[in-house]
Amino acid sequence: MFGPSSFPRVFPSLSLGKVVSGISKTLGMVNQIIPIYKEAKPMINNARNAINILKEFSNSTTNRVMSKKEENLNLVKEQIKNMGNKINNSNSKGPTFFQ
Repeated sequence: MFGPSSFPRVFPSLSLGKVVSGISKTLGMVNQIIPIYKEAKPMINNARNAINILKEFSNSTTNRVMSKKEENLNLVKEQIKNMGNKINNSNSKGPTFFQ
């Protein structure tokens, strides 16, 4: 009455040996993948950070450096003009030897 033929078999080709074998193979793959993932994760994060840093440098620093150089150049030009004006004003009071 309660033999193997009395219960319907849902998975007729499934056996305990096959299940254990499949679990063993899966755990073996996981044991190989986890160390690789742990080693690669910092490199991937650093690559993302490096890309973000490069984007920031390409966008903003060029403009900032150029604007600083232009500001410094304008200040130097103004100082040269002021020095020239001072020299011309001081020379107008006395004789000029070289012109």
